[in-house]
Amino acid sequence: MISLQFPEFDHTSEQFYDDSVATTTPLDKRGRLQGASATIVRSIAEYRDLASKRRLHDVPVTSDPFGGAKPTDFKSLYGSYMQTKTGAGREFYDALMVANSPPLCAYCGTREAKALDHFLPRKHYPHLSITLENIVACCTDCNTEKLDAVPGGQHETFFHPYYEAFPDQDWLTASVLYDKPVAVVFRVTDGIAEVDRIRHQFHELKLGRIFGLHATTELMSGSRRLIELGRCSESSLREHLWGTADSASEFPWYPWKPTLYRTLAEDDWFCEEGYELLLPIQPSGNRSGTT
Repeated sequence: MISLQFPEFDHTSEQFYDDSVATTTPLDKRGRLQGASATIVRSIAEYRDLASKRRLHDVPVTSDPFGGAKPTDFKSLYGSYMQTKTGAGREFYDALMVANSPPLCAYCGTREAKALDHFLPRKHYPHLSITLENIVACCTDCNTEKLDAVPGGQHETFFHPYYEAFPDQDWLTASVLYDKPVAVVFRVTDGIAEVDRIRHQFHELKLGRIFGLHATTELMSGSRRLIELGRCSESSLREHLWGTADSASEFPWYPWKPTLYRTLAEDDWFCEEGYELLLPIQPSGNRSGTT
């Protein structure tokens, strides 16, 4: 859900493919991959074109060989040439890993990027295994949740961090749960542009749960300050909440944070009395088992 600047490399994806193939062993595999070179060049050009048109769902799924090359031939290039620490193309792997600044996941915008994801998965698009534009830094959780799904249309295609800006609107909304301790539930705003596509990414990555956990931690850590402000005056609490929301909205990461504070600032129950329920329920009994 975060737009990224594609790293500047001294190699194009086409050159990167040729370099990786030149070091491939055994020779019969190298021959197969070299025979596929012209097709790969066309595939990379097609990828860029469709990505720029927001139509990556139109890239055909294939398990057919290219120039006699096998799907496993392409997949092994990524592992042996790029992913392994001793691979000749490891510098490209590392550059993609640190492309995000700060180093947070491009899909959720919340957790640390510790993995590289193939935007169109290698399982179904093996020929794109080392197409640099198809590799995105993300967190391990989003990498796991995204898995090998093939988009059935644009509404099932994630937003590509290198090619698309996420809709510049209040796409995330929340509501307060009137409980002890106070919690907030997140959902995608109704009626916005590309709402189905946003909801798909939101639900596939389980972002509602992740944002809710972060919001709970945020409220727990700042509960005493919010309670102090609320007891001082309702206006002091609202002013603080709106100010925090405005500050958080200037930062594109952590999309849940401005929504959290806007929701609390707009909620009369919370600002009038609900803030008193921010403190967590204290455990009963003696955990040590002594008296």
